[in-house]
Amino acid sequence: MVKIIDVSEFNGNVDFEKVKAAGISGVIIRCGLTGYGVAKNKYIDRNFEKNYAAAVAAGLPVGVFWYSCAVTEDEAAAEAAKTIELLAGKTMQLPVYWDTEDNHDVTKAGVAPQNQRMIGKAKLTACANVFLDAIRAAGYVPGIYGSSSWLEYQLDMQNVRTDNVWVAQYYKECQYRATVYDMWQYTSSGSVDGVSGRADVSECYFDIPLGKTVDELAAEVMAGKWGNGTERKVRLAAAGYDYDAVQAAVNALVGAAKPVSAPVRKSNEEVAKEVLRGVWGNGGTRRQKLIAAGYDYGAVQAIVNKLMG
Repeated sequence: MVKIIDVSEFNGNVDFEKVKAAGISGVIIRCGLTGYGVAKNKYIDRNFEKNYAAAVAAGLPVGVFWYSCAVTEDEAAAEAAKTIELLAGKTMQLPVYWDTEDNHDVTKAGVAPQNQRMIGKAKLTACANVFLDAIRAAGYVPGIYGSSSWLEYQLDMQNVRTDNVWVAQYYKECQYRATVYDMWQYTSSGSVDGVSGRADVSECYFDIPLGKTVDELAAEVMAGKWGNGTERKVRLAAAGYDYDAVQAAVNALVGAAKPVSAPVRKSNEEVAKEVLRGVWGNGGTRRQKLIAAGYDYGAVQAIVNKLMG
């Protein structure tokens, strides 16, 4: 378990060198938000570019979140498009989160007549999946953020298409039980060197940087997706991967002279019990490891959810 902070323009000037020295292992940066007004204007966080550049310079893994007010699938698609636009030329080692918590007062003049709480589980879940699917299609790892009660009662989390669930509950323990989760924001009043005033702090349970397995990357290298020579090394390093480990796997594939006998496969039930014991990791890491080992991730996760319920 490591600690993550999330920041926005409200945190002012953040000294990410001090943040890293304080033992923080990564940062989730707000890239933008949808306004409460009738026009549903999209706003870029005023400190996004500065925060991204400074966090990267400090060597901190980075992810982002978009604060959503989408109440239709088209609005969610527009939020995803703006997020993807803002990520152009940037590398994410952590997920891209859809922040859903919109409960604005619809009785006020000039505000949108509906908030996310009003539209029901099915519609909000559909909006979530539009955003998440678009982020995934753009090559990023999607995630969803909300309070424990919001995720459990406003969304059909069994049908939200992401394993990267970031739960907010400011309590001594996280009581969210609808699905597995891989980040817990346990305070909005933390004290972190480098952040003036209060800081949002989360426990993170997945491996950082988040990404593909070495074997998956080696297969992509063999398919020509990462270029050659120095270009390959630079691109893999920029994406947060261990070039030497990937290249060693590539060399093994190239030099393989005889087939390797298939490992003994366990039943989905056996693997699900291992998941609950933490053998396979969490979130995206779990998915990648299970798929790389030849297991049906969806079938295993369904059994895990059943055992949890």
